[in-house]
Amino acid sequence: MGVDVIEAGFAAASPGDFESVNAIAKIITNATVCSLARAVENDVRKAGEAVSPAPKKRIHTFIATSPIHMEYKLKMKPQQVIDAAVKAVKIAKEYTDDVEFSAEDAVRSDLDFLAKIFTVVIEAGATTINIPDTVGYSVPSVWYERIRAIIGSVPNGDKVVWSTHCHNDFGHGGGQLAGRRSGRRAPGGMHHQRLGERAGNASLEEIVMASESTPRFVSAWKRASTPRKSCRHRNWCPPLPAIPCSPTRRWSAQTPLRTNRASIRTAY
Repeated sequence: MGVDVIEAGFAAASPGDFESVNAIAKIITNATVCSLARAVENDVRKAGEAVSPAPKKRIHTFIATSPIHMEYKLKMKPQQVIDAAVKAVKIAKEYTDDVEFSAEDAVRSDLDFLAKIFTVVIEAGATTINIPDTVGYSVPSVWYERIRAIIGSVPNGDKVVWSTHCHNDFGHGGGQLAGRRSGRRAPGGMHHQRLGERAGNASLEEIVMASESTPRFVSAWKRASTPRKSCRHRNWCPPLPAIPCSPTRRWSAQTPLRTNRASIRTAY
């Protein structure tokens, strides 16, 4: 499909996760293989070890930045969060030059605090900054303005790639991601057919097809391949995307394909 970065798992979560990420890192040569890691030294080192066989590798480290998460989940002061983030990025740089940093629950975080933490992690070596709507709380128009405000407030923001990660709790994940015109070379975090916690993440196939079908309104950022299958109603239906990973996803996740969705329909 031409996906350029594959976040293969959370290496520190379990031995099985580590083995899965490591196995993927050994066989993938045409994309960057990434492991997620909390901003904790053991997590980051596990991630680095797991992706080490990959020709192109990335570590994606994150820490919560919203007041509610810092106080009740992390039980950390804002400066402690900043220190942990910087430390995690520096450790990640020991394993790869490609380091992504996410501010978990950015949607409910203070803008000035986000600007501060993003500035220092970029100085520490982060090359991609992810602004996630971790709890699926926002809507497309608000998310666009928020991302634009954040990027504009980070003085060294021109040195990194900006990214976002949207959840589908209110059904807005795809719309938020498709309309994110405010980022510099901004990719998005997507899951195939919305797999993910709660209501799932923004859907890979929906974003790809939105970008291809409505380039006037959706940034033409993607390099994904979209081979087509014709619909019997071809006089009024657009050609169907024949997304080749659909049967594999059905087998590996043991869940049926959502063939009634416009971006999948009767392709399989």
